[in-house]
Amino acid sequence: MLRALDEIIDDTKANRLIDLTDERVDAHLRRLLQTPVKQLRPSKGEERSIGTTTANGVRSAVIAFLNWAVRTKRLPYNPCASLEKLAETGAKRVRRRSLTPEELTRLVTSSGPRGDFYLVAVLTGLRVKELTSLTWGQIHLDSAALLVPAHISKSKRDDWIALHPEVIATFRRLKPSDAVGSDRVFQTIPTTRTLSADLKRAGIHEFDAEGRRIDRHALRTTAGTLLLQAGGLLPEVKLQMRHASIETTLKHYADLGLADQKRAVAKLGPVLGTAATSDLKATGTDGPSTVGPTSATAPEAVQSPQHRPQHSQHFFRPILTTADAPALPVFSEEAIAKISNCATIDEALRVLTTRDLKAGEEDRTPDIQLGNARARDRKPREYGHFRRAPRSLAHALAQACA
Repeated sequence: MLRALDEIIDDTKANRLIDLTDERVDAHLRRLLQTPVKQLRPSKGEERSIGTTTANGVRSAVIAFLNWAVRTKRLPYNPCASLEKLAETGAKRVRRRSLTPEELTRLVTSSGPRGDFYLVAVLTGLRVKELTSLTWGQIHLDSAALLVPAHISKSKRDDWIALHPEVIATFRRLKPSDAVGSDRVFQTIPTTRTLSADLKRAGIHEFDAEGRRIDRHALRTTAGTLLLQAGGLLPEVKLQMRHASIETTLKHYADLGLADQKRAVAKLGPVLGTAATSDLKATGTDGPSTVGPTSATAPEAVQSPQHRPQHSQHFFRPILTTADAPALPVFSEEAIAKISNCATIDEALRVLTTRDLKAGEEDRTPDIQLGNARARDRKPREYGHFRRAPRSLAHALAQACA
């Protein structure tokens, strides 16, 4: 932050902190967006500058420093209190790709001592800052676990992650005999330029045909991708990656492709039973087709309740009667009686979600749409038809008629 303040003071020619007005700082931030940065390697022959997100980080640091100056009575007020953030809509975001297991093997084996860092980074998913501060006291080899303390974690909370056997073996080999808990595991951390040189030595392209890059944070992307490719459940991968939501895991740390889709489909195995398979008619030259059911196959065997035809007369009457009430905990006997003569699910929804009018009330449209009938937007006692609120009324009706 001090370096950013020095650059702002030099650029704005400010003599005092009170001279750092929002107009001057805003002009400085916009000039930053146009200034090439030597530390950033050129992309496709073009010089690169910092992004909007980084510039907004500088803005936040300046405002925080000036707020501290106000609290300590060094300034009467914050001259940048009204400084607005730069628009990040359409800002260029770094697109990363993951390493394949073959590429990771080449990178680790050809990078010398730095290969241990790359292996630990990928198999733990730790961020660069967390790896820089990693100490032997955080590592519990006997329980195969590693503690990420709150003061270095991005989430500002203590988190535990599981350790892969290869990581445990690496830690046992790296740990000195006289190491204490406060000693750091990695004395030096490879820079982005060093990683770029190691990728080149291993015969790995830093940028692929789509412009996606392998940088140090891409090692964390590789961690999430490998866990998903190994069949890890999303909640498990989310916990190991220490994400706040599964959406973050899927959006930024799941570099999956068609090969992964094919592998997932292959895990399904045979879907139709032997009897159903033998009844399928041949549709090609190599024998009977196993793509889907024919007209001779009973639709009940392959269709879910939501996809059954709903145009038959008295859809509920043969299946759902008041005698079925004890076996249906969702609907009351009154509700079953009301929908026993309904011909379609839509009609049953209309009956169940329309409240009986009281004296003096005018007719009105039902307060939920049939296509989006979610019970969480409605209290069950408003209609008196449910013993408990189903997650989705349409889904509950379909289950009741199954």
